[in-house]
Amino acid sequence: MYLNHGAVFLSNGKWKTSFLLQNKIQIHRFHCSQCSYSSDRKYHLLRHQLIHSGERPYKCTFCGKGFTTKQNCETHKMTHRQDQIHCCSICSQQFSSSRALQRHISTHLL
Repeated sequence: MYLNHGAVFLSNGKWKTSFLLQNKIQIHRFHCSQCSYSSDRKYHLLRHQLIHSGERPYKCTFCGKGFTTKQNCETHKMTHRQDQIHCCSICSQQFSSSRALQRHISTHLL
């Protein structure tokens, strides 16, 4: 345990955490051991650490591409759905979402 700028840091070899007392409310932070990132949620730190490890635990069932978050994987899977293809009426380029198509169409209007 050590003190740094009013925060008490505890380390158990795996996690480095800090406790700040502000207005009688205890704030607990989890710190990344490889960079300056910190969060008040352990889950956020675990997700962040995937950046350093390169691990991509969520795999697309269609193509096998890996993602660090389930949401990013689910969004990607939409690109494989042939029944929901959005086609540009100007150049026939295809998009998996209407939002992407709208962004693309705006490039024709420049």
